[in-house]
Amino acid sequence: MLQASAADLKKRAESFARRVEGTATPVELKSVVGGGSAPETYVPSWGVALDFPGFSDAELERRLRSSDPPVIVRLEEGRVVLDFRTVFTSDEDDLLVTIRKIAGRN
Repeated sequence: MLQASAADLKKRAESFARRVEGTATPVELKSVVGGGSAPETYVPSWGVALDFPGFSDAELERRLRSSDPPVIVRLEEGRVVLDFRTVFTSDEDDLLVTIRKIAGRN
């Protein structure tokens, strides 16, 4: 996942945001590599910011974290963000189902 290009991540994020239908916006991000050998190293990334009317960012984050399977997001600048550098392509359909359930659009 570290080797994924920012351009590929952008395409995936844009495609996913369209599938979420209006409550998601593609956003440019920086992913933290982390770990002992690169504790403050960042790599360019892309993701999706989620905005569900009627949910605060904290409530949306809580619902995603409590879902089955749990969805781990970041809270950045008042937005709930999915970093696509941390989302496997093979998990996108399941992720979409989870997001639609939380949004009340099964």
